Amino acid sequence: MNSLRRPSLAPGGGISRRRIPLSDDLHAKRTDGKVGKMKDSIVHEVRKARARLFAKAGHDLATLVKQLQKRQAVSKRRVIKLPHRHTAAA
Repeated sequence: MNSLRRPSLAPGGGISRRRIPLSDDLHAKRTDGKVGKMKDSIVHEVRKARARLFAKAGHDLATLVKQLQKRQAVSKRRVIKLPHRHTAAA
């Protein structure tokens, strides 16, 4: 695990001493100790499509949402709305 610490704001305004996980904590390490991230062609394709749609919307999230809602409205595909999931209080 990476031993670097990032400061975070604690409720009292101080800096927490708790270790915050870094992105390399999420991926398996290779035998040489380096982080080995998996390359997935489907993930790459989805990210490329997302970037293309976002660029078409002028990198504006509200515009992107409107464009996608218009696209959904004229689509012949059935949209399934699931009920909200309630999480248990901790």
